[in-house]
Amino acid sequence: MYWPNYTTILFEQFIINKKEFKMDKKDIQLLRVENVADLLACSKSHVWHLTKTGEIASHKLSDRITVWVKSEIEDYIYSKIAA
Repeated sequence: MYWPNYTTILFEQFIINKKEFKMDKKDIQLLRVENVADLLACSKSHVWHLTKTGEIASHKLSDRITVWVKSEIEDYIYSKIAA
C-alpha cells in the first residue's frame, strides 16, 4: 500500500488512545515515522526513543499504524531552538 508523505484529515472529533478530543474544523497533518525523522533530521529509531521517553507524542490509529501530528513536532522543534 502506498503511503503519502503526510496525511491531511479534515474532522471535528476523533478518538486517540481511548481519549476523545474535540477540535475546530481545520486541516491536521499526520506524519509517519519516516516523515518525523526527516523533520527532526534524525533516525527512525531516535524518533521512537523520543516517543518512548515522552519528549514527543505519538497517536495510535490502529495496532500497526502510529502517527504524529505535524504541528506538535514543529512545536517540539521550536522549543529546542528557543532553549
